[in-house]
Order: sequence, then structure tokens, then C-alpha cells
Amino acid sequence: MKTIISAILWAIIGCASLYSQTIVASWPFTGNANDASGNGHNGTVSGAKLTEDRFGNKNSAYNFPHATYISVPHANDLNFKSAFSISLWVKFCSDFSGLFIMKGDGPNNVDSGFFLGIVGNIVFNSQRPWPPRREIVKDTIKLSVWHHIVAVAEDTSIAKPPRYRIYIDGRLKKTDSMLIPIRHNGTLPLRIAAMPFAIGAHFIRYDGAIDDIKLYNGVLSETQIAALYSEGGWPIPTS
Repeated sequence: MKTIISAILWAIIGCASLYSQTIVASWPFTGNANDASGNGHNGTVSGAKLTEDRFGNKNSAYNFPHATYISVPHANDLNFKSAFSISLWVKFCSDFSGLFIMKGDGPNNVDSGFFLGIVGNIVFNSQRPWPPRREIVKDTIKLSVWHHIVAVAEDTSIAKPPRYRIYIDGRLKKTDSMLIPIRHNGTLPLRIAAMPFAIGAHFIRYDGAIDDIKLYNGVLSETQIAALYSEGGWPIPTS
């Protein structure tokens, strides 16, 4: 049902956008880690456990205790060569650290790509150099509460650091530029919740739930982001 609603919603709001975008991958996590976009980016689950989603539906999100993750095989369309957007829902169970999604291999500095996660604050950046400059969003993120996060890289095709925007729960929180351009020649898998590794004194290990990940080849408009947040009747925040 969640997959059907997502498809209908996207068909409705897509026409309202000033931008052009195509959905590249969609993981609704309704019982498995299969890609609902039809592009075949199915994930392999390594230790993560199915759990309730934000609506209380059983087996409709994944919980990632300790060093568990989901791996998606490399594909050329996951190396975004132009603007792209990431939409996902997260719920933290303990501390505020870990990667929600990454493409590349930051700690070994041998591959290129991008990552979105949290190290006290939301982090969205290119994989190189490593350790990265922390592109942060200072915002109140609560434990055991579902939050909708959208990251938009406005143009990765140019030979300069792309501008980006981060939205939390439907609201724009930061606009800035990454440190360096995103490279497009990586061949490593895409990882959801990733594997644990260190950034200086920080041990990056996500402990919580993730749901409804969507990757778009293009820029999502604010209207589309608001519609994704309200999808399924999720209430608009009052403050």
C-alpha cells in the first residue's frame, strides 16, 4: 500500500515542479529491501531488522542496531552526474551519529561519491577529501521520533563544489556549498546505514530506524518536498 501511495503522489506533484527529475531508486522497506522504482536497485540486508514505520505498520521500516546495514550493488545511475535529491525518514534510538546513506568509501579515500548522515548535526557532503568538512545543520533532532530529511545537490556536473539544500520535516534549514565537486567514477556499492568507521574521535555508527528512501536524478521543489513530508497524512509540524 505504501508503494502504491508513493507512486500516485509522485504522479500528482511531479507536474507542479519547476524542475525536471526522475526517480532513480525507492526503498519503501515493506517487508524487504527491494527497489520499488523498477530500476532494479535491490538491497542485501546485513543484520538489519524489520520494524514499524512512522504510521505503526509492522515490517515496513528497517532498524539498524550496532554495525548492521543494507548494501546496494554499484550501478552507473547511482553516480549522479547532475543535480540529485535524497529523501528519507529516520528515527534515532541512541546517540546522534552515523550515516543514513553513502556511495563511496570515505575512510579509505579510494572511491568517490556522496554521503548523508549525522554527527551531532546533519552532514551532507562529497566523499573527498577525507575527513570531510562538516556541512552541518543545527536543529533540534529528538530521539525516538521520526524525522523527514531531504538533501538536494543543485548541480554536480560543473567543475566546482555544488550548492546544496537541506530540509528537516519539510522546512529548509541550510543552503551552502560543498567543499569540492562530487566525482562520478566510483564503483563501490551504495550503503544504507553504512558500516562503522571513524572520523577522528567520532565513531560513525548509526543506531536507529530508516524508512522510505528515495533518490532522484534532479532537484526536488519545495512543493514536492512538502508533499513527501505529508505523504500518508503525516501531520504538519506546528512549530
